[in-house]
Amino acid sequence: MTRPQVGHFEVAIRGDRDLINFYIRYTLLNDTKILSVADVVEAMASHRPYRAALGLDRAVEEISKNSGILYDPDVVDAGLRLLREKGFEF
Repeated sequence: MTRPQVGHFEVAIRGDRDLINFYIRYTLLNDTKILSVADVVEAMASHRPYRAALGLDRAVEEISKNSGILYDPDVVDAGLRLLREKGFEF
C-alpha cells in the first residue's frame, strides 16, 4: 500500500475509530522502522563531536548484521539498495 493509497484508505474509513487507530499505528510503526535504520546509518557515517565518522561501510555492516534482529529486514534491504544501487550519498 503506497502513501496515496493509504490516504484514500483513511478517507474511506473516516468515522470508524478502530480502523482509524489501526491506520495510525500502521503508519507510525512503518515510519519508525524506516527512521531507525536511517538514523543508525547517518549517525555512524557522520562525524560527531566526540568521535570521528565510522564510515558508511561500518554503517552498512551494522544494519546488515542486525537485519531481522534489531532492524526490519525489508527496511534494511531497501536501504541497502538505495545505498548500493542508487548511489545515495550524505
